[in-house]
Amino acid sequence: MKKSLIILAALLATIAVKAQQIAVVSASGSTSLYQDLNEAITGASSGSVIYLPGGGFQLKDETKITKPLTIMGVSHRVDADNADGSTIIGGNVWFNEGSDDSSLMGVYVSGDVNIGEDAPVSNILVRTCNINSVQVKQEKCNGITINQCYMRNNISFGNNNSKITNCVLHTLQYLNGGVIDHNVVTANYCPWNWCCFFRTNNTTITNSILIDPQGVISQSENCLVSNNMLKRGWGGDCETVESWDGVLGDISKGISPASDFQLKGNKGKGAATDGTDIGIYGGTSFDKYALAPIPRIVSKVIPEQTDAQGKLKITVTVKAN
Repeated sequence: MKKSLIILAALLATIAVKAQQIAVVSASGSTSLYQDLNEAITGASSGSVIYLPGGGFQLKDETKITKPLTIMGVSHRVDADNADGSTIIGGNVWFNEGSDDSSLMGVYVSGDVNIGEDAPVSNILVRTCNINSVQVKQEKCNGITINQCYMRNNISFGNNNSKITNCVLHTLQYLNGGVIDHNVVTANYCPWNWCCFFRTNNTTITNSILIDPQGVISQSENCLVSNNMLKRGWGGDCETVESWDGVLGDISKGISPASDFQLKGNKGKGAATDGTDIGIYGGTSFDKYALAPIPRIVSKVIPEQTDAQGKLKITVTVKAN
C-alpha cells in the first residue's frame, strides 16, 4: 500500500500543471488519465479506482455505474487541506446492475446516490461524503453501508438491511433488518409522516442523537432501541435532555460541517468530553475533515511563464494521511 501511495503522489505531482485531471488506476496497476468523469467511468475497467482531485465534475444521469468501481475524491469539505479545495460531483450517482462491491468516498454530491435502479445491487459503500440523499430502488440490495456522511434530505433503503453509522442525516425510511448506530438525526418529517424513522422494521437503533423528535418512529415494528439521546423518553436506557444548548455545539447551520455535533461535557451514558458513547464521535468515530486516504496536493506554485533558460519551475507539495 505504501508503494502505491508513493506512485500516486508522483502521479499527482506530474499532472498538477493540468486542470482537473482524473486518474483511473486499474486492478492491474495501469493508469489512464481523463478530464471528464463520465468518460472515466465508461472507460474504467472492472475493479478500477477513480481518483478525483479537488474541483467540480459534472455527472450525467445517463452515465450509470455497471461494474465494480471505487470513486475517491479528496474531501467534501471546502476547508480541507488541499490546494484545489473540495471534490464536487454535480448531478446524481447511479450504481446499477453489475456495480456490486463499489465505493464512493470523499466527495460532495449535489444530487442523490441511487442504488439498484434496474436490479438488486449488493455491497455498496458510501463513506465520508456530503450527499443530498441515498435512494435504494430495489429489494434484496444487501450489504449497503453508509458511514461518516452528511445526508441533507430523507433517505430510503427499499426495505433492505443496510447499515448507517456515524452519520448526520435528515430522516430515514424503509429499512428492514438494518443497523442505525452512532448517528445524529436532525429532522422529524419523512415524506409520509411526522417521524424520524418511517417503516423501519427489525432494526437496531442505538447510540444516536435525535435533535427534534416531534414524532420518533411510525409504522415500524420489532426494533431494538436503546441508549439514544433526545428530548423525550423512547426505548430502553435513553438519555433525555431539555435543551441542546450546552449539550451540543452550535448546530444552527443544519446538516453541514459548519455545525458542531460534538457533545459538550460529560453528557450521555458515560460519554467523555469528546462524546465517545452517544453520537457521531462514538463507535468507529468520525473524521471531522473527511480526508480520503490518498495523497493530495496541499500547495503548488506554477509560474505563468518560463525563466530565462526556457524552463518552467513548478513547486508541488504532496501530503498523505
